[in-house]
Amino acid sequence: MQVKEYKPSSYNLDAYPILFELENHMRDTIFLNKKYYDPKDIPHVMTFSMLYLQLQKQYSKGNRAFSHLMLAFIEKSLPIRNKVCHMEEITEDEFDTLELCLKLVRIGIKNRDYKFNK
Repeated sequence: MQVKEYKPSSYNLDAYPILFELENHMRDTIFLNKKYYDPKDIPHVMTFSMLYLQLQKQYSKGNRAFSHLMLAFIEKSLPIRNKVCHMEEITEDEFDTLELCLKLVRIGIKNRDYKFNK
């Protein structure tokens, strides 16, 4: 029996850096905001879904670094991330969702930096 070689589509290949950058922005937002950061609540290994849950916790405590819209798009990107990591093909619409999510997060970070560095 021969095993088929997995050849990812261009969408899957382009999705990896987007997911990596998105994950880094989420991690930075959680760990750099000392007011809402509680080391006891945060486990050592942080997966994408764990980062999302921590952002939701911080949002409920009053941290508005990520808006409700950004959190909704991050929630939409969770199953897409799982598809990419499990080597399943993603569609163009799913890739566009990832791109839009990253753009929203970048805009939010840019606005936050501008507000605090005036």
